[in-house]
Amino acid sequence: MSVNTKKRTQKKETQRAHFRRRMYQRHGWRITNNDIEEISRAIREGESVCLGRQSLRVTLHRLTFNDKEIVVVYDTNRNQPVTVLADDMTPQIMEEAL
Repeated sequence: MSVNTKKRTQKKETQRAHFRRRMYQRHGWRITNNDIEEISRAIREGESVCLGRQSLRVTLHRLTFNDKEIVVVYDTNRNQPVTVLADDMTPQIMEEAL
């Protein structure tokens, strides 16, 4: 019998892939792991504006990236961004979150 050795994708890796896809879809930017780390560092070090909390684990932050203001949904347990909002999504999401 063969043993199934396929490794499960970790949630952190899945969140990174989702964030990368949404950044390209909504802003047209192809980003690297270093870019994701830079965004995470900016949020952790208070270089962003916290817009609110969706849950105990998820917060919304506004920050400047590539000379443009973006709103990022951030996972505080994993210390990384989950998704980025499109410019036209921001008011609606903010009303629902707060």
